[in-house]
Amino acid sequence: MAQPRILEIDYQDFKRILQKAKDLRKKFDKTDKQKWDAYVRRHNVPTAGVRVKAKKGVMSDKILEVIIDESGAADGYYLYSPEDEFCLKFEPGTD
Repeated sequence: MAQPRILEIDYQDFKRILQKAKDLRKKFDKTDKQKWDAYVRRHNVPTAGVRVKAKKGVMSDKILEVIIDESGAADGYYLYSPEDEFCLKFEPGTD
């Protein structure tokens, strides 16, 4: 059983992951409230805690959020800053 964890992801790797998820239509953001809320509840995503950790890693206040849900290694809740080229990923772990 893998524990949930927060990882720093190389920003260039994240851009590739995000583009692939966009192409496969496997990413969504807060504007898709129903999917967003369901994912956050299902995986117990500590959004506030991850946001605090992300703010420590960036200089700007511009932090974006996205969820990738494609049933693979890229799955997770991401916080990123294009300006600072910084990315964190919350992996929910497995049962």
